[in-house]
Amino acid sequence: MRLLRLVAVGYGAGRMTDRQNEASHLRAAPRLKLFLPTEMRARGRTHRVHLLNVSIGGALVHCDDPPANGALVRVKCGSGTLPARVAWVSGKRFGIAFAAPLSDAQLSSLFIGQARGSHVVGSQSAAA
Repeated sequence: MRLLRLVAVGYGAGRMTDRQNEASHLRAAPRLKLFLPTEMRARGRTHRVHLLNVSIGGALVHCDDPPANGALVRVKCGSGTLPARVAWVSGKRFGIAFAAPLSDAQLSSLFIGQARGSHVVGSQSAAA
């Protein structure tokens, strides 16, 4: 019984490390700096927000009334709505982590949204 418990602890610890490595990889992904007005659903209400940068793993968002850290939100991105979790909040800016990495098609739909009224400012590395 004791051996079984040790194996289970070791297995779970390895899986957590894999998730942390994946999160770190997504966090380090290049970011596209932009200014894209859109909508976010949080706390049962729709909020007007602006995406300030985006990567395959998440986005920097500005909102007059940001949700709390850890809140689950849905952000309208291009032609779809993406589920995400608030990773941090600082003033009116906050970072979100998408529930799943963005696909090429989802990133393309952001460019379509940009072409409809906003413009891409430039690209930004994760280290900036």
